[in-house]
Amino acid sequence: GLVTGTLSLGYTGQEVQGPPTKRGRKRKRIVIDRETSPWIAKIFSWFVRDGLSVGDALGAQFFMIGRSLDDLVAGRAPAGPWEWTDDTHMACSIAEQLREHSGIDQDRLAATFADRCEPYRGYGAGAVVILHQIRDGVPWRQAAAAAFGGQGSCGNGAAMRVAPLGAYHPDRPTTAAELAIRSAEVTHAHPEGIAGAVLVAVAAAHAAAARLTAHAHQRLRSSTSCCRT
Repeated sequence: GLVTGTLSLGYTGQEVQGPPTKRGRKRKRIVIDRETSPWIAKIFSWFVRDGLSVGDALGAQFFMIGRSLDDLVAGRAPAGPWEWTDDTHMACSIAEQLREHSGIDQDRLAATFADRCEPYRGYGAGAVVILHQIRDGVPWRQAAAAAFGGQGSCGNGAAMRVAPLGAYHPDRPTTAAELAIRSAEVTHAHPEGIAGAVLVAVAAAHAAAARLTAHAHQRLRSSTSCCRT
């Protein structure tokens, strides 16, 4: 598409032929920024593969009897293997939507969540009911709104799966918040359940931005050192 406003980090504008814009500027199309896009991809992958999934799998160990938090603090992690939970399972579906479609289509996301629901991963009872209803053909809005006696879920599931969305928009926390609402609504109709997703998405956006900033500073120091040499 053509550039109509500010671009997210990882993209840039390339001039194209045609009349100028209403503001008298040259028309541009959106293209990948070869300079910054690899770092966006690395940070995005880190959130999904290393950060979220490993943290999820480690945390899940402490729902088991016999695990010692003191051992963990002392640097002695539980013996493997560690199995990740529904949080990572659903986060991967969000990551897939962003990677393949650059956004959140609620109907598509709801269908993906429902098709991939595997209760043994630790899905909550309410989530299993909602996702099975969607799988059976109930519209996601209806299924989500009917949960918990008609008040909708105010649980933390939407928040626990949303970190990749924030990592995908490190320079746009407002966009991350807007998309977090869309991602949450397919299973969480209660405002508190949605608000939790917004908070985590914005925090993840700021965390990803901090990693990008640190990388930029490192590159600046390296180039300065080379110049001095």
